[in-house]
This record gives sequence, structure tokens and C-alpha cells, in this order.
Amino acid sequence: MTIHSGPLVVDVISEPVALRRPGGRERRRDPWSLWRCLPGWGQALAVFAASRVFFTFVAHRAAAMAAPHPDGRRWNYLEIANNWDGTWYHRIVLEGYPSPLPVDAAGAVVTNTWAFYPLFPKLTGALMRVTGLDWTLTATLVSLAAAGGAVVLLRSLLERVTGPRTAIWAVVLLSFFPSSLVLQLPYSESLALLLVVAVLMCLQRHRYVSVVPLLLLLGLSRPVGVPMAVVLTVHLGREVLAVRGMPKAVTIRSLAGPVMAWLASGLAAVEWPLLVWWGTGVPDGYTRTMAAWRTPREVVPLRPWIQMAQNLLGEIVGPVALVMLFGALAWWLARRGWSLVGADLTVWCGAYAAYLLAVLDSFTSLPRYLLPMFPLGALLVSTSRSRAFRVTLTIVFATVGVVWMLAIWRSRHWAP
Repeated sequence: MTIHSGPLVVDVISEPVALRRPGGRERRRDPWSLWRCLPGWGQALAVFAASRVFFTFVAHRAAAMAAPHPDGRRWNYLEIANNWDGTWYHRIVLEGYPSPLPVDAAGAVVTNTWAFYPLFPKLTGALMRVTGLDWTLTATLVSLAAAGGAVVLLRSLLERVTGPRTAIWAVVLLSFFPSSLVLQLPYSESLALLLVVAVLMCLQRHRYVSVVPLLLLLGLSRPVGVPMAVVLTVHLGREVLAVRGMPKAVTIRSLAGPVMAWLASGLAAVEWPLLVWWGTGVPDGYTRTMAAWRTPREVVPLRPWIQMAQNLLGEIVGPVALVMLFGALAWWLARRGWSLVGADLTVWCGAYAAYLLAVLDSFTSLPRYLLPMFPLGALLVSTSRSRAFRVTLTIVFATVGVVWMLAIWRSRHWAP
């Protein structure tokens, strides 16, 4: 059909996609136009969905390559997904937590479910009863929903301090991070990540009433309450300095919210150990349970890192390299973090890294423990404005993720 309007002739049917230029040339539609039309939250979800397709395919192939069942059958994705920590969370849904603490013949506490925080299994169990779905599928859906919410909030959190482009690239790096497969497994990482981002967003926007219940939930999700309490302490200190010299009434009104949030963070840091004490009657029940997973059966800060460094690099070089590594991270955060992502996110990265240094013992799980350090993604992206650099970085992350999955899922001893 052709429409005549004076000297202008427009061909409505023959040119629905391309616009004709003089001389018969066509101007092609920009392939990124649809992407640009998406709202920010839509872009974050699209990136996350693409990463889930990729990692689900790789995980399916890795499952097929894993050591077979005793009867010779190959594993499928859902079978191998409900493994490792997922089996412990499932046990909590089925049996709850033991009381008293289980011990061996020598009276030493053995590995038990008190080591696993209750929010994820309790939420998943409630949804199982409502929907009638099985554990693996329900837990997978909970993890995916929480991770999807986390990337949406993360983009919004970072956009305020880095701009939209760096924020979405930080989402890309998190979504394709080598260990990000756990964001869809029956693990508590997704739920904890959602709560960490939500808490930091509330602090950024000074929504202290909202942050209190989020902190209390965070204290029941994963053992990240201590580093978050450090963030709230520094945040309160900054607020106190900001109102210094103001009238007393203004000071009290301005600090009421930060003080309330700070007190909630202190409770969140000790919430689960106190509940373990209440449930078992053993004051140090949580610490003794965590010690049961170590060899020897005791929790000694820093020792696992020092021993690992010495095993890999030697008695002297190992500890020196360890100090240099964490010193370099502290320097990078101090030099770039404060100005790029703000004080709260910078303190969170530093406090969480220090917490891992103090308590971490399972080094095969270190890749997934690094997921909460998502602000480093923004710092890494900001080192270059080149799209080629950022795409290459994403490809490297995804490739390492493939290698990590193959190594873990084909191993009989390692656990993610």
C-alpha cells in the first residue's frame, strides 16, 4: 500500500523494518534498540536469565560427566543439584534441628544441622507445604527468585554511585561469576545475597525502619552478621560526625534511626549462636558444631589460611604472600572503593574479607564465599571503559566457571 501526501510518498508495506535512504540504501534497525528500551530492572533480569541458561546447560553436561551411580546410571541435573549443603538443608526440613547436640563415643560434637542457618530451609519448607512440590524443585525456585531480586536491587544500588552502565556491567560479572551456579542450587547464598544488597540499599537511602527487620533476617540466613555489624558501626560513626555541632533536638532526631539499625546489627551478629544455645542448652553449641567440621576439631582464627599458604608456598613465603594479598585488596579498596561505590559498600567488602580471613576453613567453597563481595565487580569494570575489556572479562569468568563445575562435580572429595 502506498500513501500519497503531496510530494512525499511512503511505502507502508514494503518497508516495515528498514528505512530507505536516498539512492536506495537502507538504514538498518539498531540491534541494541530493544535492549535500550528495557527498563533497568528488565536489563538486570535479562542478564541473569542468560547466565542461568548458560550455567544450567554446563551443569547438565557436567552432571552427565560425573562419576556414575553405583548401578551405572548417569546423574541428571536435579539429582546432582540436591547435593552437598542442599542435603543438610533438606534434612532440616524433614527432621528439624537435633537436641541435645549429637556427640561421638568420645563425647566430641559431630557434624550436624546446627551449622546451617534456618531461614532458607524454613522458607522452602513452608512453600513445599503450600505448593506440594518436592524439595529440589522448590529450593531451586526459591534460590532463583532470591537471586533475581538481588540482581535487580544490585543494579539500582550501584546506579546511584557508579551510573547505569557500570551498574549493569557489575550485574553481568556477578551473574557470570565462576561460582554463580550456586545462585540456583538449594543453597542459602541467593537469599543471603538478596538481604545483603537490600540492607546496603536501605543504608544508602537512610531507610532505617526498613533495615531493622532485614538485618534480623540476615542474621538467620548465613554467617555474615559480624561483617555487616562492622558496616553499621562505621555508618553510625559517619552519621554522628555529620550532625556534630547541631542542636540537641536535631541530633537526637537524626541519630535515632542509625542507632536503632546499629543495635539491630549487633543482635543479628549473635542471633543464631544464641538460638543454638537456647535449642541445645550448650552456651558454645554453635562454635563446637562448627569445630566438628574442621581437622583438628577447633576453631582458631587465621590458622587455616596460614597453613594453606605455607603448604602452597613454603613456611616463610606463604604468610608473606598472604599479607601482601590482603594488603593489596585493602589498598585497592581505599584508593578506588570509597570514591566509586561509597563508604558502606567499601566497608562491607573490607569487613567481609577480614571475616573470611579470620574464620574460613573450606577452601573448595571459597569461590562461592566470594559472591557477597559484589562491589568489587564495579571496581573491576571501572578500570576500563572499553567494551572489549568488559566482554573479555565476562568470558573469562564464564570459562573459569565451566572449569570449576567440571572439577567439583567430577570429584568425589571436593564440595562447592
